[in-house]
Amino acid sequence: MHKRHFVNLNRSDMAFMIVCAIALFGRFLIAPIAVGDTRTWVRVGKYCFYHNPFTIYRYVAYAYPPVWLFFSWLTWILMLPYDYPSAIYLITVKSWLIIADGLTAFVIYWWIKKSGCKEWMGIVAASLYLVDPTTWKTSSNIGQLDNLNVLFLTLSAYLLNVDRPKLSAAFLGVAAMTKQFSSVLVLPFLIYTYYKYERRKWLKILVSCIGVMTIIALPFLVYTWDDFIMTYLYFNLGASEIDLSHAATQGFWGVVYTIYRADIGVPLNSLIQMRYYIFLATIILPVIILFLRPAWKVNDVYLIPVLSFLMFSPQVFHYHFVLCIPFVIWSIIPERGHAIRYLPIFIVAVWWIYPLTTPFNLSKLADRLIYRGSVFVMFTLIIIKTYVEKFVKEPRFHVGEAISTVFKWKLPRLISDSRQVINK
Repeated sequence: MHKRHFVNLNRSDMAFMIVCAIALFGRFLIAPIAVGDTRTWVRVGKYCFYHNPFTIYRYVAYAYPPVWLFFSWLTWILMLPYDYPSAIYLITVKSWLIIADGLTAFVIYWWIKKSGCKEWMGIVAASLYLVDPTTWKTSSNIGQLDNLNVLFLTLSAYLLNVDRPKLSAAFLGVAAMTKQFSSVLVLPFLIYTYYKYERRKWLKILVSCIGVMTIIALPFLVYTWDDFIMTYLYFNLGASEIDLSHAATQGFWGVVYTIYRADIGVPLNSLIQMRYYIFLATIILPVIILFLRPAWKVNDVYLIPVLSFLMFSPQVFHYHFVLCIPFVIWSIIPERGHAIRYLPIFIVAVWWIYPLTTPFNLSKLADRLIYRGSVFVMFTLIIIKTYVEKFVKEPRFHVGEAISTVFKWKLPRLISDSRQVINK
């Protein structure tokens, strides 16, 4: 009789498990070294344990949506016998983020493995995420919740790719309630699925996404709706002051702020005062283009809005770039036998994995311009490359014709034609 094996692991699976175990062990090893942002998580966990957690946005300085509150509350309960910041306390509060890193790497590995690629490519892709210093720093050093947010986004993208749109929408809703940044993906996601699926199925997708967000937010809206909404919006469109008290800027605004703070006589006040409106325009642009040219790949639906956000948001730290790492990695998957098609994106992924502060030992102004400017230029090239593929490499398209079609009440026909293109 043959023994029945419940888990059938091949060499690539074993190799991935070994790489993942080593990477996660290293993360747990350095977790107790730095306190990072864990003070905030301890404070909110304590409040949720001793008070009504649904009133936290009124009485505690907590700047994120509610999902992470559960993990902070659970950590507080588990660590009641221990003092903060003991080693076991720091390891526990960061363990959720470290575990999220392992699960994200698994989703990356599994997606590539099931895409018909060679198995070693899945191991390389997962390893790129696991050894990336940005992911290490965000989870094990700073203890920021971006890594958990990335897990929900990668699950959403993978499930959409394997044609599980309702579950994908649910995870996107959870991501949007984990960190505000993920909300920039909701509208592109809904537009893409609107074209791809029939109307009845799309309505279920819409309910899955918005419903999950509503269920999570509802208790907080009941108790402190105004404080919750102001916290979630995060950006203040009415803000005219120029606040450069911290270097929370990368990409385009990183370059602008660097020149502004150098005080070399370049008039940038008006541009900086319009920064939120420029940011809104740049994250709405992918939505408009996706509406006009809906035949996007699943990865592009996530990658391009995320890159637009990272490049033009006035409030971005370097560790926020962990958001796009899985999607940049997925962009190097060979297509139609062209193994090096996305080599430029691969180079970009390697470039920003280590946040350089003085890369060439030049002046401080030159260092910042070289680092931030290079990242901005390369990510912008990726966005432009995607837009060019939509408008140039595909059949000829005129924006005027699309507008005319809409105003002639032929929108249903346009949508039907687009669905046929996507589903081919």
